[in-house]
Amino acid sequence: MRIALFGLILALVWFVLINVAASLAIAAAAPLIRRAERLDPMARARLLLSLRLAPAVLATGFALFAFLPTFWRLEPRDAVEHMGPLLLVGAGTALVLIAAACWRGMRTGRDAARLVDGWMREGEPLATDIDAPFGAWVTAGAGPAIALVGIRRPRLFLARRVLDALTPDELRAAVGHEAGHQRAGDNLARLLMAWAPDVLRVTGMTAWLEREWARAAELRADHAATRHDVATRLDLATALVKVARMTPGTAPMGAVASTLHDGGDIEMRVRRLTDAADHDRTAAIAPRGCLFAAIVAIALVVALTPLIAHAVQAATELLVHR
Repeated sequence: MRIALFGLILALVWFVLINVAASLAIAAAAPLIRRAERLDPMARARLLLSLRLAPAVLATGFALFAFLPTFWRLEPRDAVEHMGPLLLVGAGTALVLIAAACWRGMRTGRDAARLVDGWMREGEPLATDIDAPFGAWVTAGAGPAIALVGIRRPRLFLARRVLDALTPDELRAAVGHEAGHQRAGDNLARLLMAWAPDVLRVTGMTAWLEREWARAAELRADHAATRHDVATRLDLATALVKVARMTPGTAPMGAVASTLHDGGDIEMRVRRLTDAADHDRTAAIAPRGCLFAAIVAIALVVALTPLIAHAVQAATELLVHR
């Protein structure tokens, strides 16, 4: 029992240390990250999401898959180690980070569920021949302009005033934009960012990464809705301007909702939609390249597992004794 408790405390301490190291590295690389604006929106969205989740993913992965198996395999069962105050402070810090992330994630899901229940009570199903991979509802009251809410069974909500203002082609383009969010899993990405336990929030990079990711995600959804069709691009640009005029200064609706207009840079999106050359740029990172890099990384980890295990054990011993 004591050895298990000691291992858990050390795992939490490693979680904090890796988390802090990754967060500081991302904060230090901020000038380089900001230069990535020239990337295609798809590549930029992937990069920013990866950076946003990196501290939590790296810290959790190291604690669960590098430290704990090594500790259980190499630590003598009869060893009695002293758990000093610094170890206990580190473990407590990890527990605070994890508890805060759980509270933030559960609150986000609960708020979204309340919004959906209220809109469905006051709304009605949308009768339209537009092909969409989700159900659509029209809100009669103070609902959203256009919003896709949910992850497993997303629902599209449209305000009556927006439905009356858009032409059928504009509505079709707007629904296509939300379908682009759905195919890209943007609501799931938002929820993961809300659940991520990390120290990155202290550095001030969290808000910037999430804002820039949302900007890139909107451009990616615009492209997914229009592809290379000039008429659809113009319809979406017109719908975007109309919705922006009806909902000026709209704030993001939460971690599990994607909107047509989230209060971002309308001028830049309209310019890209109306500029065929700019809209059709493709400088995205090739999926095959990402897959190859992942395979190489896994192969290296497997090949170096014995060395990694002993290195982790030695570092843990140093951590405890220092």
